[in-house]
Amino acid sequence: MPAGHAQGHAAAALAQPNLVSLSVAGIPPMITSAGGGYMDLIVRKMLARADIDYQFVKISARRGVIDAAEGTIHGVSIPHADLREIYPTLIPMPEPVLPLEFAGIFLRDDIAITKPEDFREYSVAHIRGWKQAEDLFAGHGNVEQVRRPFLLTEMLALDRVDLVFFSTPTTKHIAGEVELKG
Repeated sequence: MPAGHAQGHAAAALAQPNLVSLSVAGIPPMITSAGGGYMDLIVRKMLARADIDYQFVKISARRGVIDAAEGTIHGVSIPHADLREIYPTLIPMPEPVLPLEFAGIFLRDDIAITKPEDFREYSVAHIRGWKQAEDLFAGHGNVEQVRRPFLLTEMLALDRVDLVFFSTPTTKHIAGEVELKG
């Protein structure tokens, strides 16, 4: 689908506000099943101000990106805007709605990460399909990939990996729910 078509699609979606559907991955505390997450509140307020009705479609981030690029849905909430090269039909917002912090998160006192190369000394887990993590850990010999954020925290708590690479707010949220200290 050419880029001009995507812009036309976006204009048509705005002309018919009852058709707007947004993909979200459902990762607390940004997006919650009860609709009280950071992004839930920001998007709800933003679209209400623009008098646009919408529906959240809770699917994986990757599926949401593909569906938005193909025009199956009208938009996707993702933490990065560097997908334009792969999906030229996506039109990124000019500024981030909610910047996210990704980090190496660990429980042990003897771990020190000051630069990307430091990760190579440790066993690491990250979410399968996250391009940033896959690029960062390409060639790393001791990496686990999982499908769900909860599994990252569980692997860390069970000492199956030295650290996880994930969103700091989400990891802290999950750690609080499972009462993981450290």
